[in-house]
Amino acid sequence: MKFAVMNKFTKIIYASIIAALVILADQVSKFYILKSLSHIGQTIEVLPNFNFTLSFNFGISFSMLNSPGQNQIVLLLMSSLIILVFYSWLYRSREKYIWIPIGTVIGGAVGNMIDRARYGAVTDFIDVRIMGWHYPTFNIADSFICIGIIMLVFWPSEKPTKA
Repeated sequence: MKFAVMNKFTKIIYASIIAALVILADQVSKFYILKSLSHIGQTIEVLPNFNFTLSFNFGISFSMLNSPGQNQIVLLLMSSLIILVFYSWLYRSREKYIWIPIGTVIGGAVGNMIDRARYGAVTDFIDVRIMGWHYPTFNIADSFICIGIIMLVFWPSEKPTKA
């Protein structure tokens, strides 16, 4: 059975809807964390080894380049470029459901960009420790970026069929 290739613009609309839902979840969670925790390092224990701890990341993923002196405009421009690359990939792709992981990555990137533009840093709060190892604090947007990237890495590519 052959499947019709999804219209390019329909994929962009679907990915944008996914992105909007990710942005909404990310920004609502950060809003409540900022209302609940008043200073950096303040913690709410959720479960053993799983806390909400307020922190701000001035750098990039996993707190790399995490310095308040970083040029946030450069990081915003880099994020914008990455988003354009993902939309371009989506537009050119013939994969039927590729809009799902691309939408999650774009939504996560925009969610973090909103923080960077508003606060000059990204709000992080999910604090996990596993067997004595402390994972870098992250947020909902980071989670969706990682989920989307993992999905893209393991995405089954479309195989050409013989006519």
